[in-house]
Amino acid sequence: MVRIYLGKSSILTNYNYVFTRALFTLVNGPLAWSVLIFRNSLVFHDIDRTTSTFIHLSPALLSWAIRWGGGKGPSVVWSAWHDVTTNIPMFDVCPGGLMSTNEGRAKADACIHQVWCNVCGASWYDFLIPGIIGWLCWAIFYYIVVLVLLRNWTKRNNKDTLYDHVMRTDLNVRWFVQLFPRSLKGMAYMCTHFMTTVSFGFLSIIFWHSFWIHTVFLLIMMYVSIKNGARFIFEYEMLRYADKLLKEHPEVKSK
Repeated sequence: MVRIYLGKSSILTNYNYVFTRALFTLVNGPLAWSVLIFRNSLVFHDIDRTTSTFIHLSPALLSWAIRWGGGKGPSVVWSAWHDVTTNIPMFDVCPGGLMSTNEGRAKADACIHQVWCNVCGASWYDFLIPGIIGWLCWAIFYYIVVLVLLRNWTKRNNKDTLYDHVMRTDLNVRWFVQLFPRSLKGMAYMCTHFMTTVSFGFLSIIFWHSFWIHTVFLLIMMYVSIKNGARFIFEYEMLRYADKLLKEHPEVKSK
């Protein structure tokens, strides 16, 4: 933003494409798949469930808009967000100067009409290496703050963290973490988180090269969150109605 509006560049400008791919890997990898893994529910009157869905899904939708220009091609983003003096974009989707020519922009935009497109392509290490570095920045902060500094405070105040939720609901992770002594349980959990990040990070490479696969994937995640929300509301209302009937007819409960 500083470079676009004030014309001030930094050493990070040369690694624009790295940050773009790291963002894409993380938000379309472990973050987006969390909608399915944690059964996120879109329930508008429940702020916790709606917030959790928004946190996991909205970054992936943003990356879709950046990568595919909202369905019109990456030239839309390049035209709206680039430095006219240097032709350096805010989000370097297609490095190497491809977007600086009309022919290059036309090739990049043509990708949305193909099932698989190698224009603006990248290899697996272009995604996983930046993604892993980004994950490490988050993991170090999360481990120190949540699992060390605030661990006793969260227990005293009954605050549920991601670690607590996973250990309570995921038998495979809990079985693995329980193999380690208490002092290493946090590190063991972070190892499982790392393997999940790498596994789903590989799938983000497919989404980068295919507009249609990426679009269908996000539509499925949105459908899952809506379906989970509908199921939650149905079960909630059904239980509340059953409670009401028991209060009106206590003789049924006694039987």
